[in-house]
Amino acid sequence: MKLIVLFGVFALAAARRDHDHDHERRPRPPAVVVKHRHDVGANETYEFKFAFLGMEALNETKVWLYKVDRNSEPHFIEAEFEIYTETLTNETDVKEWLDNFKEEADKEREDRDSDREEGDREEGDREHKRRPRPPHPRPHPKFTNAVVGEITIESASCDDMGPYFLHYGEMEEREDENEDRRRHRRPHPRPPRGAFYISVEDCQSIDF
Repeated sequence: MKLIVLFGVFALAAARRDHDHDHERRPRPPAVVVKHRHDVGANETYEFKFAFLGMEALNETKVWLYKVDRNSEPHFIEAEFEIYTETLTNETDVKEWLDNFKEEADKEREDRDSDREEGDREEGDREHKRRPRPPHPRPHPKFTNAVVGEITIESASCDDMGPYFLHYGEMEEREDENEDRRRHRRPHPRPPRGAFYISVEDCQSIDF
């Protein structure tokens, strides 16, 4: 699939150096919460939420949004969308935000499944009904700090279509040999933290 290839480019663009000559342990980056795909209508104003979650205090000024472009050097450029951020500093507020995010995601999934089931009834085909998700094998950590936010796309166009990723902190330089090793380690690399794709109606898919 094209998305697998796109996320392979993601992995190269956001790769962190995995070899440290001093063998020093790097600080664990914050977790990222964002919907992985956004289908946007042409000329539509579209908003979606995201969050960085951690156990230590987080800084809003370290939140960055990049668009991946293999034709540029480096392969990512700062996105020009409007971004609103807010800092949460206690576990109760973070949990409330996560619960609301999950509730909205579940509602959207239910609406999508309902539309699919209606189409199945019309076609006499019920084999494509979505199976319920299995329970998570382990509880999520209780985050005590977060930077939550909302991204706004004004009047979406084909130029907005493509892969993006949210990043916390400065991007680190990568060595070419590390990129080559990562490229051959796994045929379909996992998308990095904070990766997502924006699809705009009536626009041709971006082929990498």
